[in-house]
Amino acid sequence: MISKEEARRGLVIDTKRLDEELRFQPEIFYEVASTAVAVASERDALKDKKDRTWSSKFISEKMESKMDGKSLSDKTAETFADVNEEVVQVTRDFLEKKKEADEWMVLKESYQQRSVMLKELCGIQNSGSYGEVVRSREESKYEKLRKEMRTK
Repeated sequence: MISKEEARRGLVIDTKRLDEELRFQPEIFYEVASTAVAVASERDALKDKKDRTWSSKFISEKMESKMDGKSLSDKTAETFADVNEEVVQVTRDFLEKKKEADEWMVLKESYQQRSVMLKELCGIQNSGSYGEVVRSREESKYEKLRKEMRTK
């Protein structure tokens, strides 16, 4: 399994080794996508646990008040359930996992964009335009200098 840091570093394309970048892109994308799915699954499990814990605490509060012969409004029982220590901890765990899952989804989307960029870079390199773009910039600087010298 790839780490987030390794995945982030892998986004940088080495234009001098496009053949290697192309060869490893599918494998790295698969690793990132697999990890994103696994973390999203863990997030969903924590969401379910959070919901079940909250519901359990809500019902417990309602039942305890009935056992004591008191009537507890739903809003008050919700408040008690919301501030319950166990509910707060499970909610915190869920939010941390949600953040991690979101980060992996962003990395997955970035690797999809990287794949498009690799295709474009290969097209530019194969057409020979990559060198021409650099050369034309140098020529334009040269032409400017040449014009300046002629006008003096």
